[in-house]
Amino acid sequence: MKHLFKSSPWWIVIGVLLFLFEMPAYALNEELKVAFVTGLPPYQFLDESQNPVGMHIDILNAIARENDLMIEYIPMKSKRESIEAFNKGKVDLVLGTLLSDKTYYKGSTTSEISSSKLYMIALKDYWETNPNLSNGRAVAVYEYDTVNYYLVSSLGAIRYIVTGNQEEVMEVAKKGRADLIIGVKNSILYQLRQDSIEDKYTTIHNNIDTISYGMIVHENSGNLLHVLNNGIASLRSSSEYEKILNKWIVTDDQDYWKKIVKPYIYFLVFIAFCSMIYIIVSYNINKLLKNQVDRKTGELSAANLELEKRLQQIEAESDLRSRIIEFSLGGMVLVDCSFNIIFINKVALSFARIEQNPVRQNLLDFPVLGEIMKPLSDHIFKGEHSLENQTCRLMTDDETRTFRYNITQTYECGKISGALFTIVDITGEEIEKQKIFEKEKNLALSRLVAGIAHEIRNPLMSIRTFATLINTRGDEKDFQSDFAEFVPRETDRIDMLIQGLIDYAKPVKGDIEEVLVKDIIKDCLYLTKTMKKNKQIELETDIDDHLCITVNSNQIRQVIINIILNSLESMEKRLTLHPDSISKPLIMKISAYAHRSSAVITITDQGMGMDGTKLKKCTEPFFTTKEKGTGLGLALSKQYVEENGGTLVINSKELDYTSIQLIFRRENP
Repeated sequence: MKHLFKSSPWWIVIGVLLFLFEMPAYALNEELKVAFVTGLPPYQFLDESQNPVGMHIDILNAIARENDLMIEYIPMKSKRESIEAFNKGKVDLVLGTLLSDKTYYKGSTTSEISSSKLYMIALKDYWETNPNLSNGRAVAVYEYDTVNYYLVSSLGAIRYIVTGNQEEVMEVAKKGRADLIIGVKNSILYQLRQDSIEDKYTTIHNNIDTISYGMIVHENSGNLLHVLNNGIASLRSSSEYEKILNKWIVTDDQDYWKKIVKPYIYFLVFIAFCSMIYIIVSYNINKLLKNQVDRKTGELSAANLELEKRLQQIEAESDLRSRIIEFSLGGMVLVDCSFNIIFINKVALSFARIEQNPVRQNLLDFPVLGEIMKPLSDHIFKGEHSLENQTCRLMTDDETRTFRYNITQTYECGKISGALFTIVDITGEEIEKQKIFEKEKNLALSRLVAGIAHEIRNPLMSIRTFATLINTRGDEKDFQSDFAEFVPRETDRIDMLIQGLIDYAKPVKGDIEEVLVKDIIKDCLYLTKTMKKNKQIELETDIDDHLCITVNSNQIRQVIINIILNSLESMEKRLTLHPDSISKPLIMKISAYAHRSSAVITITDQGMGMDGTKLKKCTEPFFTTKEKGTGLGLALSKQYVEENGGTLVINSKELDYTSIQLIFRRENP
């Protein structure tokens, strides 16, 4: 006995060790496989990146950090799936189970990690029409195992829908399939706030029951259960649990603070801040005002002196403007919207043959000025409207005079108040321009005469041959027949050449009339074909036989002849200077066609062409690339086209082509 007594401590130690070895212990250096059922925000759910998040996740992570545990989270879609995985040993523990669910799992539950009230809410619209659930048709939705059927019935819901988690509860409610929601308060509130629909629901029962969440581990994992329970107790006694709770759960106190107290305090702080700012600003303003008053008084005196000087300057400038207008070389008239004269200078008075001041009289009643303005009177004050560099011809004192005028709207307080009418007599300028054009035309005429002289020689030789044979073969019937055919034909040929030359030599004056484009081009080609001496130049035409334009035909004929002569000269120059760049005959193409409401005449040649600089300047007066050119051909051609309501467009590429388009408006498109 004595020996046994002395040896008993060793037996006790050995017995304890054997007991510990018999109890399965969890190796803390192994990775824990943790199952959790999703769909319980804010406790445990998957975020947008499918990562596990929530209050329970944070709690287990905190315990794992303190105890050097490694965790692998395995999300489950349903409680049934988690039960099956746990009972088959596929996972080490299940997170976030109801403590009342331990009968489903073959394991042991930990201490409570969180809890929440179970409450019932309804849509405000439904509750207002059924305040006591009196119709007996209310449909409730709740998560399986959170509340029993008898309690649901006692709350007034005869029918019910059971779901697998709290997210499904909300989905059913949002689809309008249920009138009442019986759910975990913290989870339902979280989802309502996430969807910003909290104000659409009202609370019917705020505290139906309390449910608690924990974890379940296998029955033979006593060491793990011990670690988890100690971790839960340690965490709940620390401030970290409060941080996790406040991160995910909004309590009634916090809600009251956020909704009522906090905004009120912010308002009071704002009022106090504004009051302080007001006091500081008022003090500084009062302090500054005294200095400002003294400074402004001095500035006001200086400003008055400056204003007096400015007024004197304005009066001087106004007087200068009046003198400039009064003694301007052009006529100026300012009228109101009824065309009553507000101001008129001496030149305009002379145009209208007015001796007395006609202020406040109607401009339309006076000659020249009224004649120009009358056709424009219906639309000159409609919308934004101005006319620049317009020309017109009027018969005055048995002679035709040409005027250039501009009309610009005037404004007062953002509204049209009248118009400024400026007019210049350009009759002398037009006469000089015509003289220059006649000189240009005479140069072209001399070239045409040389070509026509050669062209006339051929029919004259035919006529002379027949004349010499009259004496010897005059009685022959065949000779008489040939004579009757060839001599009149050759005579007509000479007549057409001479008539074309006469028409070209005529002055450009003429009436505007509707003419066929093909007739004008035919005349021009007949007259200029004598100038085509090189066989490497070919002519192509594509002319609409029915295309008409309303123009001064003499002016347009001279424009086309001038362009054709320039094209022929350009192609001959290219053949002379750049023969190596030419592998086939050069082509001059003349086309005339209708395009929408316009008639287009296009003359294209494959001559020297022009670079960008020459193309920009080619219609400027006195610009020329010819040794003996005047530089007025294209300038006056452009003017004639525009006087006939048309547009002249030129495109060119050096050593490639030049294309000139004459575009006119068609009267009857």
